[in-house]
Amino acid sequence: MRKYLSAVFCLIAIFSYAQKENIDSLHQAIGESKPDSNKVILLLGMAHAYVYSHPDSCYYYANEGLKLSQIIKNKSKETFSLSLMGASFAYIGNYPQALNTSLKALQLAESIQNSTDIQEAVTSLGAVYYFQKDYEKALGYFVQSLKIAESIRDEDMIANSLGNMGDCYSNLNMPDSSLYYTNLAYKKYKERKDDGGIANELNSLGDINERLNKNLQAQMYYRLAMPLQMKLNDMSDFCQTTLGMAGIYQKQNKKDSAYFYAYRAMNAAISSNFNLVQMQASNFIASLYESEKETDSAFKYLKMTMTLKDTLFSQEKAKSIQNMTYQENIRQQEIADQKKEAEDNHIRNLQLLAIGVFIPIFFIGVLLLSRTKVKSRVVEFLGILSLLLFFEFITDLIYPYVSQLTNENPIWEMLFLVSLAAFLEPLNFKLEHWVKEHLVHKTVPVPIPMVVESISNDAESEQEE
Repeated sequence: MRKYLSAVFCLIAIFSYAQKENIDSLHQAIGESKPDSNKVILLLGMAHAYVYSHPDSCYYYANEGLKLSQIIKNKSKETFSLSLMGASFAYIGNYPQALNTSLKALQLAESIQNSTDIQEAVTSLGAVYYFQKDYEKALGYFVQSLKIAESIRDEDMIANSLGNMGDCYSNLNMPDSSLYYTNLAYKKYKERKDDGGIANELNSLGDINERLNKNLQAQMYYRLAMPLQMKLNDMSDFCQTTLGMAGIYQKQNKKDSAYFYAYRAMNAAISSNFNLVQMQASNFIASLYESEKETDSAFKYLKMTMTLKDTLFSQEKAKSIQNMTYQENIRQQEIADQKKEAEDNHIRNLQLLAIGVFIPIFFIGVLLLSRTKVKSRVVEFLGILSLLLFFEFITDLIYPYVSQLTNENPIWEMLFLVSLAAFLEPLNFKLEHWVKEHLVHKTVPVPIPMVVESISNDAESEQEE
């Protein structure tokens, strides 16, 4: 498995200490530093320096970083401490504890809404499922990690996520997709001159070509990767690379070379306490001895394989993983439901705001219309309509609070709304009366002109004569 923690906020602290010869200097800096945020960065830098070589040491320093982060109340560094602890558990092979710790990191990162911390925690979760060989689940987390990395435009995270996706596609027997994402990651690491990332992708390219039976190309990539892995003390990928070399030599029927690289992988895995690789190496060595009819040696390593397999993938641990996965799925569904509800409430509030703005504008329009020569019935209808809109708006506005107050009990809701209607009805009647009195045109007597009046008087006098 590739490096899956990018240690974004620790990069400055560990940049000059990344090589194994400088770990002593980092250790000295930790001893001389005060118990503040800088010391947390140094502790996590030390943990990150050990994660791919000595995960037990990684756990120790990450745990110290966690304690100090909690004391100084720095939740971001607390989150990354948990992610590193989850990584150490995963490499050791304690997958239930790795999953539990990584889930805590994710929940804490979500509580402070820090995209970088969320990306780290999501990537850590993907790695746990990757080690569990649940590659589809792991791929889902790595895709989510890539989206977050792209949203915050972090090139290191993007390259890391692309490489992780390539590894998943390789194990899902999808070589085209695997090559596509691995080459993208390799290109980004080359541009950034990141030896660690380059070594990871060289190893992945070797794995892909080995699966495609392109043994010469696979050997070339493995040979390019191993010096970088040794230089960086990346024992995790070194174990995988040497085991890949052993597999190629087995195909070529070069047993001595196959034994040589298999034992190199085994010894490196034992020294670094990488139980998963140790299990893979012991199983590979058992198959070599079995092919040569050396049953005693084959049985010895097969027994070792079974013991390690039971340690890593026991039914109890598998059940624990399933339970935590189920609970996390429920939690994520609840988060999705809450997000959907929040979006719906936001849309509803915007609609209510639009209605609240429209009603007074509409009423002002009716007032202006009442000053023009429009039929009185039209003005009366529009005035009453504006009142109906106003009272209905009030009802819609208070309904969510009524529902919450009555716990959505239909009887209490009805009683409350009926009481409200009874209270508002007199007000409604007065406003309706005011609309009819002041907005509707009244018939005004038209005065008869004087000329018309004189003509009518002359006509009356002529008739009398």
